[in-house]
Amino acid sequence: MRKIDDVICTMASINKKLFTNFDRQMLNIGSLIRELSINLADKHGFDTRRISIEAEDIEKHVDLVLPFGVLLTVLISSTMERLKAPDSYIRIVLQNLDSLTEVSLSVNEENFFHGGCTANEFGNEGEIVKALVEQIGAECKADGRKKNTVIIELASEHGEAADHKNQARHDGPEQ
Repeated sequence: MRKIDDVICTMASINKKLFTNFDRQMLNIGSLIRELSINLADKHGFDTRRISIEAEDIEKHVDLVLPFGVLLTVLISSTMERLKAPDSYIRIVLQNLDSLTEVSLSVNEENFFHGGCTANEFGNEGEIVKALVEQIGAECKADGRKKNTVIIELASEHGEAADHKNQARHDGPEQ
């Protein structure tokens, strides 16, 4: 029930930001990651000193941001629930690379992420995670020999493609 509440709060926050900046329909996912991580830590009793966030200010279209925010909510809250040791921590990095935007979520426990964003990793939420990854056209995988990092890769074109699709929806088919 807590995860449902987390997702609802995320969606409400994104929609509020959208309506305050409706003309652009672009939102800063770096800011979203920072806010989301701190809010989830507070809700889950996870000490915010155990979270490190390095997030570039990257704007994406709301068509991507809404499912991306839900995806992050599920990943971050599930990770917080599974990290029990008081010295464990989470590191989240958002960066723009040449042809993609990458979000990595790392923990200091080996073998924490075995197969990336799968049902095996995230239990009941695994199928939701897989569907959201597919919806936003991302790739999600475990990284490193220690299997302590999961990476979400967003193709840079997704924001542009979403912009074009959104415009086509409003303007009708091109002549």
